[in-house]
Amino acid sequence: MSSNNAFIEIIPLGNVPIEAGCVTPKMCEIIQNNYNNSKKTLIFYNRRGSASAWICQDCGFFEKCPNCDIAFSYHTFPRKRLICHQCSMVEEISLECPNCHGAHFSTVGVGIEQVAHILEKKMNISVGIISSDHIKKNSEIPNILEKSDVILSTNLGSLIVDDRIGAVIFALFELNSSIPAYDMEEELYAQIAYIKKQQIPLYIQTFSPENRILQAIVFENFRNFLEILKTERKNFSYPPYVDFVMIRVHHTKKEMVQNMISGLVERIQSADLSETFFAFDRDIWEKSHGEWMQKIILKGRNVSDILEKLSATIVKSRYISVEWH
Repeated sequence: MSSNNAFIEIIPLGNVPIEAGCVTPKMCEIIQNNYNNSKKTLIFYNRRGSASAWICQDCGFFEKCPNCDIAFSYHTFPRKRLICHQCSMVEEISLECPNCHGAHFSTVGVGIEQVAHILEKKMNISVGIISSDHIKKNSEIPNILEKSDVILSTNLGSLIVDDRIGAVIFALFELNSSIPAYDMEEELYAQIAYIKKQQIPLYIQTFSPENRILQAIVFENFRNFLEILKTERKNFSYPPYVDFVMIRVHHTKKEMVQNMISGLVERIQSADLSETFFAFDRDIWEKSHGEWMQKIILKGRNVSDILEKLSATIVKSRYISVEWH
């Protein structure tokens, strides 16, 4: 299908043989065609770590946190369960899809290195990886582009512009739409709109080709897209309807992060939380650039009053940051 002269194809994945969570015959065909024409293929694969979402392979359904409207992450330790990485709510794993009543569930989001390895082995090509785990600064990106036939990238490569790129592939739409962030739909819309403006053929692989967000993005029904976001943000208390703040604590020592989080949580719990949604990571889910990270979220109309009680602690510490959304 096309929109504003930009070629876009949605590739349904039902009953399609898949390796490493996203490598399909169609993906290999696109890569080979580009290679034969001395072109490169840019593949967006927005998952750095291990498997995350627990998804129905019949209809693309995945569980969302009822507090946060973001995808639960799949965990196997100490037992199999779903956890919200924003508010730490825990949900038991469903073996029957509540949407289509199918029983073909699978985890999606294997490590990006595994996808690169499969592509290199299967197609005898060079695959370069662009992610915060693999490059330290954006100035390294041109070198990766130069020596790679395929560029496998997280969102870090969203603004790449290069005449040698013959096609862009979203390896799995569900990976992008299951990112644990409330504004991921806007980022996805902007990313796809940017690619379309470059007039580069765009392929989107998905288990749910009729997904309403995907359809709104592809057909550029911007008004419908905004109405969807407006309804969701109002229902789940996100900006602009309420204040939303994320407090992040980071340190090279895990116990330091845990101690600082405990102190902040204790102070917050002593405040008036009657009109505020308050949650924090019960465990540490992230480590980046050598530092452990843990976060607190506050949503409501009196967030400023609560932050005022924490201001002295936050200002004094270079290991605590506050993000207003």
